[in-house]
Amino acid sequence: MQYNQPPPGSTGYPYPAPPPSYEQVVHVQAPVRVVHASQPPPVVIIQHQNAPPVGPDPSFITCPHCHVQKLTRVEYAPSVKTHCMAALLCIVGLWCFACLPYCATSCMNANHFCGNCNKFVGVYSSD
Repeated sequence: MQYNQPPPGSTGYPYPAPPPSYEQVVHVQAPVRVVHASQPPPVVIIQHQNAPPVGPDPSFITCPHCHVQKLTRVEYAPSVKTHCMAALLCIVGLWCFACLPYCATSCMNANHFCGNCNKFVGVYSSD
C-alpha cells in the first residue's frame, strides 16, 4: 500500500502556505541591584524615648509596651561587681564569706519587668 505524499516544497494542504510573519521581539532586562559584600548592613538601634527611670526597688511606671501603669516586678541578677566582690573576699582570706555578695541585692543588677505584660522594661546597675 502506498500513500500519496505531497510534492517537495508544498505544505500538504490544498491552500497556499501563509506568508511568514515578522514580529518585533523586545527584550526587557530587569534592573540590577548591586550589593557590596564588603560592607556590613547598617545596625538600627531603637530606644524608647519615654523609657522610665528605674531604681534598685520596684517602681511604679507606665509600661512602654502595653501602656498600663503598674508596679514593676524585679529580678536580681549577678553582675561583674558581684563577682569582683566575691573574688576580693577570697583574695583577702575571707573565702567563707564569698557567697555574701550573691545574697546582697546592692551588689546585683535589678532587672525590671512590667507587672502586666511581663516584658522587660529596664535595668538598674549600681556600678
